[in-house]
Amino acid sequence: MIGETIAVAIQLRQAAPDAGRAAGQTLRAIRLALFDTLEGWRPGPDWAHLRYLGGYALEPGEDPAVLFRRVEFFQTETAAPVRPRD
Repeated sequence: MIGETIAVAIQLRQAAPDAGRAAGQTLRAIRLALFDTLEGWRPGPDWAHLRYLGGYALEPGEDPAVLFRRVEFFQTETAAPVRPRD
């Protein structure tokens, strides 16, 4: 079996000075849409359905306009044989 982990990074930037509260709601909506879209999706006929593994928050970094950063992880696997490329 070959396993693959897919990481999806989410970054929200501040659009207005008072955007902090709305950004929290936006982050939640994005995470739900991401989960609804990817959980159970098959990347190919030989691959298993994606499974959600979890995620974690990242430090916003030095850019003051960045409000939130988060990484979400999904995993899949295949029994397809691996062939070397020519």
